Amino acid sequence: MMYNYAKYKKYDLTKISDLTEFPDADTISDWAETAMSWANGNGLINGHEDSGRIDPQGSTTRAQAASILMNFDLNVAK
Repeated sequence: MMYNYAKYKKYDLTKISDLTEFPDADTISDWAETAMSWANGNGLINGHEDSGRIDPQGSTTRAQAASILMNFDLNVAK
């Protein structure tokens, strides 16, 4: 969702990361890979510290969603 908003606002979409560092990277849906790579590259989604997993099929807590929004504001929004 944040990737599509950034695209709409014409923010820089070139900063991406290599998701293969996550042990569960193969569970990221094909349609979501670009957005996840962008979100990770911009510090919006960093994975779980305890497991090193990005958990693309998992649920998001309210605190995690707030962190994503805050990181978007700090790292992406102009």
